[in-house]
Amino acid sequence: MMKRIVALLLAALLVFTGAAMAEGKTVSEEPVTLKYAVSEVPVSGCSYADPLPVWKVLEEVTGVTIDWDVIPTEYQTVMSTRIASNSNLPDVMMDPGVSVSTLMNGSVFARLNDLIDAYGPNISRILGENPALVAEMYTPDGSLCALPTRVFTMQNYSTNPMCFMVRRDWMKKVGITDEPTTIEEWHALLQAFREKDPNGNGEKDETPFCTNLGMMRAFSEAWGLDPLTDFDVKDGQVRYQWTTEEARDFIATMAQWYAEGLIAPDYLTDRNLDARHLENQTGASFMWAASNCSWQNTNNTTPGTDWNLVPPPRNVYTGEEGFLPVSAKDLYSSKTLITTVNDKAELAVKYLNYLWSDEGTMYTCMGVEGDSYVYNENGEPVFTEKIQDGGNWYANTKAYGLEAPICHVTNYAFCKAQIAAYSDEINAKAASVLPYIRVSMPSYMASEEEDMVISIVYTDIKTYADEMINKFITGSEPMDRFDSFVGKIESMGLAEVVAVKQAQYDRNN
Repeated sequence: MMKRIVALLLAALLVFTGAAMAEGKTVSEEPVTLKYAVSEVPVSGCSYADPLPVWKVLEEVTGVTIDWDVIPTEYQTVMSTRIASNSNLPDVMMDPGVSVSTLMNGSVFARLNDLIDAYGPNISRILGENPALVAEMYTPDGSLCALPTRVFTMQNYSTNPMCFMVRRDWMKKVGITDEPTTIEEWHALLQAFREKDPNGNGEKDETPFCTNLGMMRAFSEAWGLDPLTDFDVKDGQVRYQWTTEEARDFIATMAQWYAEGLIAPDYLTDRNLDARHLENQTGASFMWAASNCSWQNTNNTTPGTDWNLVPPPRNVYTGEEGFLPVSAKDLYSSKTLITTVNDKAELAVKYLNYLWSDEGTMYTCMGVEGDSYVYNENGEPVFTEKIQDGGNWYANTKAYGLEAPICHVTNYAFCKAQIAAYSDEINAKAASVLPYIRVSMPSYMASEEEDMVISIVYTDIKTYADEMINKFITGSEPMDRFDSFVGKIESMGLAEVVAVKQAQYDRNN
């Protein structure tokens, strides 16, 4: 069935390809081919090996045919074997997890610095606008050997950010009208949820703040800590966060809240937050704001359920506005590598540079005007019924060839179209949190020596610290043992790990 849909879409696009041919090619006047290795499309009945509509049009527009080298399963294993044997390599590939030493030796993968300077102005501009993202692409010797497979800008991220969210209907029931802006106000709100029976069943069964292990540290931003990482930078100096006085204060507060029954008692093991939120027993959380708020409100069987997002709490020491951390890894999807084996690195950069242009981005994200998208009365591109039909939006975009795992930029139009089904109020509020978003310290590429320290010393530290922090919060370890906890981590080689992180930060800044 899916192949029949693709065939029909192709037929509908013939009128567009003729126009593209008449205007000349954007990359190569002579027909050329780039072999591009990818994992398979995650939609049944569809394959990147099929002539997906938008890529047929792009072939006519650019003069470049993409020969999709599709790896149906075990992509990392298959490609790693090919790289090790230096055989059957494509011109461009999704990164299968190549080691930094392999990238640096230059025998398989191209160093892109000079190529992008010469042929990639769009790539250069966009990378320059996203320094945290770029930091994860450079090898320790300063070579740019990888590009982000999918660039996701901060504006795009703000369409559906990770945020604090509360039930406003519960707030009304407990007599609180103002959204919480400080940790003290959050504490008062959660206490009211616990004590004043907002679900109205006459029982004290509410879980005021329902979260899971991965989001337990969300409130640490109010103490100036970054809940997404173990390291941050203060005045140019890298520090390990969880042995600081700020960490002590944060952990002690969470331990108090946990003891008071304000935090889900099973946060260590329970991960199905969607189901928990539908039980009418929780009133606050930290989740993907626009999608989760809208989904919870639409699917909750309790009349009047009103989840909505709120800004992060202010800093407990300074009163400054809080922040919402985003990992640099959330701003791209995988990495793209260009090989040297077929002498097509220059062509590949020229082609990808076109895909990173405004015109190329509209093709890769929205498709073909008049077919997969049109402009509405406000001048905004929106998907046609062909893409929206049947509520199977995701499968339809993939069958058309949109957002393929080829090096490209996800544009704002696609993100807006993606959230069109959500509440206008929630979408507007999600967009309003953009000023709060702050990128976490990147995960820089490590040298072999640095990788040894991180993989051995730091791994042990992280395992121990994560275990102890949760023990402090749940009360199985008393807070008066925090100094002992700090001493233990320092004895495990923390100074050596911080020195590595400092060296990585210094060479990238």
